[in-house]
Amino acid sequence: MTAVRETPGEVDGDGTILDRGRAAMRVPVALLRELVDFLAIQGPGQSPQPPASFPPNLLSADVLDPVVIDLIKPITNASLKIEIAIRMGDDSSAIAIWATPTNAVLCTRLDSRFFDISGVTVSRLPDVLAETVVLRRPRFTAPTAIAVPSELMTEADRQREDPAKAREVLESGRDAFMNDLTSESIDYLVAFQAATTRRWRISTAWSTDRGYSTAELRGLDAGPYGQWTVQMAEVNETASMLFTPKGDGEMLAEFREVLPRYWINTALRSQGVEVLPTIPTNTDPPLASDPAA
Repeated sequence: MTAVRETPGEVDGDGTILDRGRAAMRVPVALLRELVDFLAIQGPGQSPQPPASFPPNLLSADVLDPVVIDLIKPITNASLKIEIAIRMGDDSSAIAIWATPTNAVLCTRLDSRFFDISGVTVSRLPDVLAETVVLRRPRFTAPTAIAVPSELMTEADRQREDPAKAREVLESGRDAFMNDLTSESIDYLVAFQAATTRRWRISTAWSTDRGYSTAELRGLDAGPYGQWTVQMAEVNETASMLFTPKGDGEMLAEFREVLPRYWINTALRSQGVEVLPTIPTNTDPPLASDPAA
């Protein structure tokens, strides 16, 4: 969600905004947990008096506004949680999606003090992931995957501010690791270090009849150098990073794979899973999913 329309009567003194027309709201970070915990202890059909700490513009007839309930309930009852961590240059951000089999909400943090929450359609979750992490649709797909020793990629990443030095590290390390990196492959690896490359990680957790399961997908949006998934792998008995190029349709298929085809409607909270997001700020260290992190 890029913005929440501020209209008269909807903005509270603490910055809380409720946009009933768009079924969206902005709430302070601490207030989101209060809302989730409050609704978690309410039984079906109950409408108890909200705490005095809740802003007046979230209330209707002295109880929580139905729009607020519709936006918070999928978090409280979430049986699917998706966290998307993104890094581009020195900027880090993250997005969370919570869902039951029938309802879902999207949460972004454009300001360190607030969460912006809006509804999304469950059936569109793969498309929402694509719209979130892929800024630039690939104009072409690289011909082959690239495997590079993790130690070598780490060393190259230390030189990310100087592409010529990063290239030198990769070229000299190629011989030391007896690696068959081509000059074209090195071109791609140097491009992956650029500040314009968008690195991302998608982590999912969902309820099953045996507890819960998790999955993770990592990748790069390298602009003119295309879209790639990133995996850790053993190549020739060497711990390596495997970069695999993906076309537009292929990347959407990858997003579908990281999501469950089916999950049961048991709240993750009841299984001890923390549902509220930990969203990084621009001062956080690089993502663990960064190439060479």
